[in-house]
Amino acid sequence: MAQFTEKNCCDFLTRKDQQDLYELLGCDELNSKEQINAEFKRKALQFHPDKNRNKEDGNEDEAHQMFERLKKARDILCDDSNRRQYDYWRRIGLQDYVTFDEWMEKSSHMQASIHWAPKAPKKYMLADTEHAHTLCKENTKDQDESNNTSRFFRKYSPYARTGWGPKSHLIRKFQNYEI
Repeated sequence: MAQFTEKNCCDFLTRKDQQDLYELLGCDELNSKEQINAEFKRKALQFHPDKNRNKEDGNEDEAHQMFERLKKARDILCDDSNRRQYDYWRRIGLQDYVTFDEWMEKSSHMQASIHWAPKAPKKYMLADTEHAHTLCKENTKDQDESNNTSRFFRKYSPYARTGWGPKSHLIRKFQNYEI
């Protein structure tokens, strides 16, 4: 068994050799496979071994290593099961302590004995078009209902005396983060 020295311990606790794959490709966890492939192609052109074959500055090895890392990142992020595992590993927050490769090797053994509390996955900021369309229909229905109720409130409500009106359904949905 290897002895922990001060250097080993520091290296173990701060593993920065495993860069975030999304950051490496220059994309986000919400990107589709097509977007990830497009980012890979853009970066791969820069570091492809054929493009860096006759360089005099000694960056040929670094470019080749970077190209291999880009390929590995694309392979992981374009495979649904690997991407799901990678996203889960990122949300757990152990990136500095366990590399993704080590996590994958040990995940079948650890799953039964260790329970993680991952962060919530990132959510889309914009609603999909189908959901937005149904939301617009609901809003027009709400407006029709509010027109009928507003006549009643104008006549009999204490709001009429103060000048304040009842909250609309849209405002309520906005305040409850439903829109």
